[in-house]
Amino acid sequence: MKVFTLGIVGAENSHSWQVASLANRGDQKLPLRVTHLWGETPGFANESARLGTIPTTVKDWRELAGQVDGVMIDHRHGKFHAGPARFFIKRQMPVFIDKPITSDLATAREILALGRQFKTPVITFSNLPLQTRFVRFAREIARRGPIRSVHGSGLAEMGGPHGGIFFHGFHLVDGAIELLGPDVEKVAALRASGGALVTLMYRDGRFASLHFLEHYRGGFHWQVSTDSGPVSLDRWEDRQPYLVTVRHIVRFLKTRSVPFSQERMLAPIAVLEATQRALRTGLAEKVEMH
Repeated sequence: MKVFTLGIVGAENSHSWQVASLANRGDQKLPLRVTHLWGETPGFANESARLGTIPTTVKDWRELAGQVDGVMIDHRHGKFHAGPARFFIKRQMPVFIDKPITSDLATAREILALGRQFKTPVITFSNLPLQTRFVRFAREIARRGPIRSVHGSGLAEMGGPHGGIFFHGFHLVDGAIELLGPDVEKVAALRASGGALVTLMYRDGRFASLHFLEHYRGGFHWQVSTDSGPVSLDRWEDRQPYLVTVRHIVRFLKTRSVPFSQERMLAPIAVLEATQRALRTGLAEKVEMH
């Protein structure tokens, strides 16, 4: 069996060493090794390499070109993803961009379009809706009948240094989209001292209300109203939450195919952009998907 090699751009985020540790320690028997790492600082690089047992650190992320089968781009702030993504896409190296793909919709569209132009597979996702507990939650909801509404709550740093709501707030939006679909029509948002109340409105009348909670460390919580009553999920992480990410990376490198539609990958960014506008204007803002 071929063992794929992965290089990671970005070490500030713990995802870098979490993914590397699962791939490199061997107990999961995964055909993937993280062999190269570039970090934002030498300290970040050395610590992540130690925790993830990554053998090689590089001083310039461009050095990964030709050294690995694929690249994972993993900055905390999505605005730093575009430069490396463009570079590796043009060299036809498969690219996985950790959430969020970028912190603005126009750049996200450009990156996916560039992938099509150079026939380079590009994938982006959050592992929240891929967790076993969340998948079981979604299946239980499907058995209960049509969804009327979704309520979610969890951490979102409104003015945080890593892109504000694009950092942790992404998970709330992404979970709602996974349950209700990507065709959000409008977003309304109300700022409060402890965060914000954000409402996603769908064309067919369904909606999701999301509580963006600042300085909250209690995880993410979901309640869905169906025609057969409510269904709740209070803890969504698996025992090894990054295992599903590594398995998706392996499948991606093996098949060079993307299992998610472009609309699904772009929808959280489009909704978060509309949320930012709604927080500024106090009005319901249209989600500019197209």
